[in-house]
Amino acid sequence: GTRAVAVAPSRRSLAKVVSSGEAMSAGRVPSHEMRISVSTAALARHVIRSSRAARMERWMRRTDVDLTIMAMKTALSIAGSDPTGGAGLQADLQVFRAHGVHGAGVATALTVQDTVKVHQVLPVFPNVVTAQIQTLLRDAAPDAVKLGMLATDDVARAVGFGLQELPRVAPGAPLVIDPVLAASDGTLLLERRAIPALLDLFGQAALVTPNLQEAALLTGGDVSTRAGVEAA
Repeated sequence: GTRAVAVAPSRRSLAKVVSSGEAMSAGRVPSHEMRISVSTAALARHVIRSSRAARMERWMRRTDVDLTIMAMKTALSIAGSDPTGGAGLQADLQVFRAHGVHGAGVATALTVQDTVKVHQVLPVFPNVVTAQIQTLLRDAAPDAVKLGMLATDDVARAVGFGLQELPRVAPGAPLVIDPVLAASDGTLLLERRAIPALLDLFGQAALVTPNLQEAALLTGGDVSTRAGVEAA
């Protein structure tokens, strides 16, 4: 009986209830009196909470305060992991956060690298990439999706397969593709046979952001002039 009324509104009420509980356990007080004491304590707590809520409502009306909580937008990055944080998945998440956007991430490859050189690229199993994307889309549809390093033909196709449900679960969510082909030190980050799969993804994109070298390789055009860049 004592635990049920440990948060009684006053010391006097609590002492009364505890005393009633002890008396009841000794057989001197009918059980219905104990129930009445417990009900009284619960009613008192309800009155206190209601009073506080009423005061808060009156204060909000007087001060015209808008306490509406806006839902944070979510962007999904599908990219390779850069342990230095200077590029790839980690950099995308930092940029999202800086702009007040919640970042979700799917890793397509792990890399062994420092600030000078990429030493090794380890693609994630394609079925794991697809499973990551599909699971995220079922649970929390993003407001935008960005693709980065895809590493291999199998991973690129796995990404395309995983994104098939995107128009249904997130209609209007733009797909932005950064066609990462090589690191700054020249290390290839996308195998050549994966380019057709990458080009297939371009057809779903709202925006593609290649640099000059990537634009030349993907289009086969001359990007040495402004006209060539625009044509590419």
